[in-house]
Amino acid sequence: TFLKNRVWSNGANNIRYQVSPSIRNTVSSNVIWRSAAGENLYLYAGASSNTIIGNTLSNSAGDGMKIEGGDGNSVSGNVMRASGGAAFVLYGVGADTARGNQILRNDARGSSGYGFYIVRGVGGTFRSNVATNNGSIGFALVSECTGNVISAGRSQANFGTGFEVQTLSVRNSFRSNTSERNGGS
Repeated sequence: TFLKNRVWSNGANNIRYQVSPSIRNTVSSNVIWRSAAGENLYLYAGASSNTIIGNTLSNSAGDGMKIEGGDGNSVSGNVMRASGGAAFVLYGVGADTARGNQILRNDARGSSGYGFYIVRGVGGTFRSNVATNNGSIGFALVSECTGNVISAGRSQANFGTGFEVQTLSVRNSFRSNTSERNGGS
Protein backbone atom coordinates (compact mmCIF):
# COMPACT_ATOMS: atom_id res chain seq x y z
CA THR A 1 0.00 0.00 0.00
CA PHE A 2 1.22 3.44 -0.98
CA LEU A 3 -0.98 5.90 0.92
CA LYS A 4 -1.00 9.70 1.44
CA ASN A 5 2.53 10.39 0.20
CA ARG A 6 3.98 13.40 -1.55
CA VAL A 7 6.42 12.34 -4.26
CA TRP A 8 8.15 14.74 -6.67
CA SER A 9 11.17 15.55 -8.82
CA ASN A 10 12.67 12.08 -9.17
CA GLY A 11 14.86 11.02 -12.10
CA ALA A 12 12.98 8.47 -14.20
CA ASN A 13 9.61 7.50 -12.68
CA ASN A 14 8.20 8.91 -9.48
CA ILE A 15 6.48 5.63 -8.48
CA ARG A 16 7.22 2.42 -10.36
CA TYR A 17 5.98 -1.04 -9.44
CA GLN A 18 8.42 -3.11 -11.49
CA VAL A 19 7.90 -6.50 -9.90
CA SER A 20 6.36 -8.67 -12.59
CA PRO A 21 3.58 -9.23 -12.00
CA SER A 22 2.47 -6.34 -9.75
CA ILE A 23 -0.63 -7.74 -8.02
CA ARG A 24 -3.09 -6.43 -5.38
CA ASN A 25 -1.35 -3.14 -4.62
CA THR A 26 -3.18 -0.03 -3.45
CA VAL A 27 -2.04 3.46 -4.46
CA SER A 28 -4.33 5.99 -2.80
CA SER A 29 -4.53 9.69 -1.92
CA ASN A 30 -1.02 10.59 -3.07
CA VAL A 31 0.25 13.80 -4.64
CA ILE A 32 2.78 12.90 -7.34
CA TRP A 33 4.45 15.44 -9.62
CA ARG A 34 7.41 16.40 -11.74
CA SER A 35 9.06 13.18 -12.95
CA ALA A 36 12.15 14.30 -14.83
CA ALA A 37 12.29 11.58 -17.49
CA GLY A 38 9.38 9.14 -17.18
CA GLU A 39 5.92 8.55 -15.75
CA ASN A 40 4.50 9.79 -12.47
CA LEU A 41 2.98 6.35 -11.77
CA TYR A 42 3.98 3.21 -13.70
CA LEU A 43 2.72 -0.31 -12.99
CA TYR A 44 4.90 -2.66 -14.97
CA ALA A 45 4.07 -5.84 -16.96
CA GLY A 46 1.32 -8.01 -15.51
CA ALA A 47 -0.10 -5.32 -13.21
CA SER A 48 -3.36 -6.96 -12.06
CA SER A 49 -6.03 -6.50 -9.38
CA ASN A 50 -4.55 -3.19 -8.23
CA THR A 51 -6.54 -0.28 -6.79
CA ILE A 52 -5.48 3.23 -7.77
CA ILE A 53 -7.79 5.81 -6.23
CA GLY A 54 -7.87 9.52 -5.44
CA ASN A 55 -4.35 10.48 -6.56
CA THR A 56 -3.21 13.77 -8.08
CA LEU A 57 -0.52 13.40 -10.74
CA SER A 58 0.97 16.35 -12.60
CA ASN A 59 3.90 17.58 -14.68
CA SER A 60 5.49 14.29 -15.74
CA ALA A 61 8.00 14.19 -18.58
CA GLY A 62 6.33 11.02 -19.91
CA ASP A 63 2.83 9.66 -19.39
CA GLY A 64 0.95 10.63 -16.24
CA MET A 65 -0.14 7.07 -15.34
CA LYS A 66 0.75 3.88 -17.22
CA ILE A 67 -0.56 0.39 -16.52
CA GLU A 68 1.07 -2.32 -18.60
CA GLY A 69 -0.51 -5.68 -19.44
CA GLY A 70 -2.84 -5.87 -16.45
CA ASP A 71 -6.24 -7.38 -15.70
CA GLY A 72 -8.92 -6.43 -13.19
CA ASN A 73 -7.45 -3.12 -12.05
CA SER A 74 -9.65 -0.43 -10.52
CA VAL A 75 -8.58 3.13 -11.35
CA SER A 76 -10.91 5.81 -10.00
CA GLY A 77 -11.09 9.42 -8.93
CA ASN A 78 -7.59 10.38 -10.10
CA VAL A 79 -6.57 13.74 -11.52
CA MET A 80 -3.82 13.69 -14.18
CA ARG A 81 -2.55 17.05 -15.46
CA ALA A 82 0.18 18.42 -17.71
CA SER A 83 1.83 15.14 -18.73
CA GLY A 84 4.56 15.21 -21.37
CA GLY A 85 2.93 12.16 -23.02
CA ALA A 86 -0.57 10.79 -22.56
CA ALA A 87 -2.39 11.50 -19.30
CA PHE A 88 -3.51 7.83 -18.88
CA VAL A 89 -2.20 4.72 -20.68
CA LEU A 90 -3.51 1.15 -20.39
CA TYR A 91 -2.12 -1.46 -22.71
CA GLY A 92 -1.69 -5.14 -23.27
CA VAL A 93 1.84 -6.30 -24.00
CA GLY A 94 2.93 -9.06 -26.39
CA ALA A 95 0.38 -11.88 -26.32
CA ASP A 96 -1.33 -10.43 -23.22
CA THR A 97 -4.31 -8.11 -23.26
CA ALA A 98 -5.50 -5.77 -20.54
CA ARG A 99 -8.79 -7.43 -19.47
CA GLY A 100 -11.69 -6.32 -17.29
CA ASN A 101 -10.25 -3.05 -16.00
CA GLN A 102 -12.55 -0.50 -14.35
CA ILE A 103 -11.54 3.08 -15.22
CA LEU A 104 -14.00 5.38 -13.43
CA ARG A 105 -14.33 9.14 -12.73
CA ASN A 106 -10.79 10.17 -13.73
CA ASP A 107 -9.84 13.63 -14.99
CA ALA A 108 -7.17 13.94 -17.71
CA ARG A 109 -6.26 17.56 -18.52
CA GLY A 110 -3.59 19.45 -20.37
CA SER A 111 -1.32 16.57 -21.43
CA SER A 112 0.89 16.93 -24.49
CA GLY A 113 -0.51 13.65 -25.85
CA TYR A 114 -3.75 11.70 -25.52
CA GLY A 115 -6.18 12.01 -22.63
CA PHE A 116 -6.92 8.24 -22.39
CA TYR A 117 -4.83 5.88 -24.56
CA ILE A 118 -5.91 2.22 -24.60
CA VAL A 119 -4.12 -0.58 -26.51
CA ARG A 120 -5.35 -4.20 -26.51
CA GLY A 121 -7.95 -3.46 -23.82
CA VAL A 122 -10.63 -6.16 -23.60
CA GLY A 123 -13.92 -6.04 -21.68
CA GLY A 124 -13.10 -2.87 -19.78
CA THR A 125 -15.47 -0.31 -18.30
CA PHE A 126 -14.64 3.37 -18.81
CA ARG A 127 -17.29 5.46 -17.06
CA SER A 128 -17.57 9.17 -16.19
CA ASN A 129 -14.03 10.05 -17.25
CA VAL A 130 -13.13 13.54 -18.52
CA ALA A 131 -10.48 14.47 -21.12
CA THR A 132 -9.96 18.21 -21.58
CA ASN A 133 -7.34 20.35 -23.36
CA ASN A 134 -5.03 17.47 -24.32
CA GLY A 135 -2.59 17.72 -27.23
CA SER A 136 -4.09 14.78 -29.13
CA ILE A 137 -7.24 12.62 -28.99
CA GLY A 138 -9.43 12.70 -25.86
CA PHE A 139 -10.25 8.94 -25.73
CA ALA A 140 -8.49 6.51 -28.08
CA LEU A 141 -8.98 2.77 -28.45
CA VAL A 142 -5.80 2.38 -30.44
CA SER A 143 -5.28 -1.24 -31.44
CA GLU A 144 -7.08 -4.55 -30.90
CA CYS A 145 -9.52 -3.24 -28.28
CA THR A 146 -12.60 -5.46 -27.96
CA GLY A 147 -15.81 -5.41 -25.93
CA ASN A 148 -15.15 -2.24 -23.94
CA VAL A 149 -17.92 0.06 -22.72
CA ILE A 150 -17.20 3.78 -22.71
CA SER A 151 -20.05 5.67 -21.04
CA ALA A 152 -20.89 9.08 -19.56
CA GLY A 153 -17.47 10.38 -20.67
CA ARG A 154 -16.70 13.95 -21.65
CA SER A 155 -14.13 14.95 -24.25
CA GLN A 156 -13.69 18.70 -24.58
CA ALA A 157 -11.27 21.08 -26.31
CA ASN A 158 -8.69 18.41 -27.20
CA PHE A 159 -6.43 19.04 -30.19
CA GLY A 160 -7.52 15.79 -31.89
CA THR A 161 -10.79 13.88 -32.10
CA GLY A 162 -12.98 13.54 -29.00
CA PHE A 163 -13.44 9.74 -29.22
CA GLU A 164 -11.64 7.50 -31.69
CA VAL A 165 -11.54 3.77 -32.45
CA GLN A 166 -8.53 2.60 -34.45
CA THR A 167 -6.95 -0.55 -35.94
CA LEU A 168 -8.62 -3.95 -35.35
CA SER A 169 -10.81 -2.65 -32.52
CA VAL A 170 -14.29 -4.24 -32.61
CA ARG A 171 -17.51 -4.63 -30.57
CA ASN A 172 -16.86 -1.60 -28.36
CA SER A 173 -19.84 0.39 -27.09
CA PHE A 174 -20.05 4.16 -26.61
CA ARG A 175 -23.04 5.34 -24.53
CA SER A 176 -24.16 8.77 -23.30
CA ASN A 177 -20.83 10.49 -23.95
CA THR A 178 -20.28 14.18 -24.77
CA SER A 179 -17.76 15.43 -27.30
CA GLU A 180 -17.44 19.18 -27.90
CA ARG A 181 -14.96 21.73 -29.28
CA ASN A 182 -12.35 19.08 -30.19
CA GLY A 183 -10.01 19.72 -33.14
CA GLY A 184 -10.54 16.45 -35.01
CA SER A 185 -8.37 15.22 -37.82
